[in-house]
Amino acid sequence: MRWIWGCMLGLIVVLWPATPVAACSMIEPTLDSLTQQADLIVVATVSNIDGDQAFFTVDTPIKGSVTGEPLSVLNHIIGYDAGCKPELAEGNRFAEGSTWILFLNPNQLSASATWQTSNFYDNGALKVEQDQVRYREQSREQTQPLTDLVSTLTNYSLAGGPTATVLPVDQTAEPKVQPSINMPTATPEAVLPVTETTAEQASVLPWVLVGIGVLAGIGALIGWRRSR
Repeated sequence: MRWIWGCMLGLIVVLWPATPVAACSMIEPTLDSLTQQADLIVVATVSNIDGDQAFFTVDTPIKGSVTGEPLSVLNHIIGYDAGCKPELAEGNRFAEGSTWILFLNPNQLSASATWQTSNFYDNGALKVEQDQVRYREQSREQTQPLTDLVSTLTNYSLAGGPTATVLPVDQTAEPKVQPSINMPTATPEAVLPVTETTAEQASVLPWVLVGIGVLAGIGALIGWRRSR
């Protein structure tokens, strides 16, 4: 019996880091879901860094409306707090001259930048290196040529709504909030892809893992004792 309790205690200690916050970061979006959640998707190159803003020159528009004006993007990774709410994480995310596929939403975390990358840590911005893009999907590292990935994202965007448009020079690509008469103004929770359902799932997941681990340990110990 002491062996069983020892095994259970050991499993709990090992799985304890899988807290709700850790579980939030384990939720990996697909490229399709990222495409649907983003208001603006572009291939763009960093032209300038100014404090916590990175200014991007658009190379290829994929979804949303863009102009020849640089895009002002929050120069931070977007993380989670203890309640799975989005928050500013590591800064100095982008380097001048680097090229990225950006999944963008209106900035809700800092007054200085117009846009912020979609949530899920680094999945909202995919770095382009030698015309190749590396990303994670379905818990696997994958690499695609830039042209192929742009085609894939364009198809996802076509399935979900209008694709990219180029506005006249005298118009800006800044997001415009147009609340309806009977609907409240959007909140950060509504814009970013972290919902109450996601937070609830994240809080349950670690204990499901603990339960599975404990049952597996008990079964292994019973089998070992019988074999003796």
